[in-house]
Amino acid sequence: MSLACLMGNEKRAYFTADTRECATVDGQLYQMNDNAKKIFNIDNKIIFISGYSALCKEVIEDFEVDTDHSIERLQDIIKEHGRSFETLYPNHVDILGAGYMDCTVVTSVKIEDKYQNILYNFNSTNNFELFEYPITKKDGYIFATAGVLGQEATDIGNSLKEKLDPVDVFKTIYNKLSCEAVGGSFEMYEFDNVRGVISHNTYKIEDKKELLKYEDYKPNNGHYILGNKLQISDDRGTLTIEGNLLTITDDSKKTKVQLGEYTKGSFGLKLYGPKGDVVLDENGIVQVDSIQVVDNVDSSHGLKLKFYVDDGMISIRKVMLNITLERFRAHSKGALSKIIDLNTTRSERIDLTTTLERSFASKSTLPENVSGNTETDGTYISGVGGHNHGIPDGTQLLVSGGRTVSWSTSGGHRHPISLNSHSHSFTVPAHSHDISMPEHAHSISMPSHSHDIDYGIYESSYATGVRISIDGVIRGGTYSSSENTVDITQWITTTGWHTIELTSTQLGRINASLYVKSFVGF
Repeated sequence: MSLACLMGNEKRAYFTADTRECATVDGQLYQMNDNAKKIFNIDNKIIFISGYSALCKEVIEDFEVDTDHSIERLQDIIKEHGRSFETLYPNHVDILGAGYMDCTVVTSVKIEDKYQNILYNFNSTNNFELFEYPITKKDGYIFATAGVLGQEATDIGNSLKEKLDPVDVFKTIYNKLSCEAVGGSFEMYEFDNVRGVISHNTYKIEDKKELLKYEDYKPNNGHYILGNKLQISDDRGTLTIEGNLLTITDDSKKTKVQLGEYTKGSFGLKLYGPKGDVVLDENGIVQVDSIQVVDNVDSSHGLKLKFYVDDGMISIRKVMLNITLERFRAHSKGALSKIIDLNTTRSERIDLTTTLERSFASKSTLPENVSGNTETDGTYISGVGGHNHGIPDGTQLLVSGGRTVSWSTSGGHRHPISLNSHSHSFTVPAHSHDISMPEHAHSISMPSHSHDIDYGIYESSYATGVRISIDGVIRGGTYSSSENTVDITQWITTTGWHTIELTSTQLGRINASLYVKSFVGF
């Protein structure tokens, strides 16, 4: 049990709770210790929770590690633990008419362009129905309470809230109302509707009367027996035997061991880990495995992750696959070029065949730049055959003196001709020659040499469009985000070897991590 007080307006709120823990025996309250924590700041939500301390701790721990910090999620967690508590401890559902668990939250919500301070409350007495109270007061403060002695605290608070500052109001309330259920110290959070929590302080509560203390009730060698159940406690923890269940809690009131009927119809030993998760129960002992593989991939070369589920596995609780998409990576570029001397023969001996010419027409001019005389002596050009200069053979020619002679054809003869240097113009049209070159080879002489390696890490495109194949079957969708966490528990249900293959629509690199949580028998 505890007392929480709130003073607030639309912009500022002050929320407190004390640290005293008590026990009830036959309707009488006993002070146990002053070290309980009942008010928490989780994601700028100031949460007061009171009732059975172990139960309240479990609720806060589950909500704190959850990724969803909404009011609705907190309500769901409280309901889940409440149903379990009511099943296990039906006789403890009502504590002095106040219920076994009460939760009040102060936070702010943005409505359109304005932040609104809001108070939420849910209690086991009304099946944890959610009540919402917007804090709209502009000037001064409203005053509200949760937990025990609420009416008494409200009367004092309303009489002082306009006269004293919030710290003095709360000191007056807690000092006047200190008892077996309220006391120790009170923690105070100062909350701004825009900035959230802006301060957190603790103040000592003064007890005005002698208290009925837990250690004074039925002492037995420094430990204590309470009513119809056995409870052994000191500063390091508590052992409780009630009915057919033994429960051990640590110094923070967190359940560590249960022996007996820890769930209706389930008998055995149940051990809890540091975070409150079950590590051993009738289903076996928890086993956690983690595997990481990274490799380059494309559409036809996938990353393969092979793992084994032991034959002694009783149940698989969770299998999570985390995929990080990276760039394709190579670890060396290649060899550097190097200058070397090469020697080669001009050719091997081969036979070439060419035509003299292609068919074409050619023309030549008459001699140019020529002058000369016929001589009796000189260079002779012999004629071929006789000629008659156009006069038929036997023609009578009249000569000097009136005589006649007969014309006869000249026989072969020659004339000396002197021909000066000269030239001819000669036109050769475009033409071609055919050359036949048989197969041949050249010899190259390359001396011994070496290349240096160009070291480095080189990256290319990202993996994208990743598909997941589990034991040869495509599962889930297509993944292209830089990081993806996929729950594949539903597809890993049997013992033995399993293979996960990841492929990409283009060249890339995948870093894959697999987490398997299972219960294994002995």
